[in-house]
Amino acid sequence: MVTRILIVDDSLYTRHTITNMLESSRSISVIASVSHISQTLDKIRQTGPDVVIMKVSPADTRPLKEIQRIMKDWPVPILLLASPAEDESQKHVFDAMDAGAIDFIMQPPA
Repeated sequence: MVTRILIVDDSLYTRHTITNMLESSRSISVIASVSHISQTLDKIRQTGPDVVIMKVSPADTRPLKEIQRIMKDWPVPILLLASPAEDESQKHVFDAMDAGAIDFIMQPPA
């Protein structure tokens, strides 16, 4: 069985890096990626991923609101991609997990 992944991140570099890392496994396929959080729910409906990897940052509340929409309209496991830079980001990550995300990983360094 192949796990189908949707990546949500505003950085083209990060999307490519994560895609390359994940697709080195035969059991993972990155089926789509989007650069803007507002595209996430539509892309989930179009592609039906098994897992969404979504960037979160303490300066942006849109991912939190989008996670709430996704969990209401089209529940799918969401793995958060968190920046290791700021202590405040930890609270934001846990807020996103309270909204429905299942876990988090730290964003790879640029």
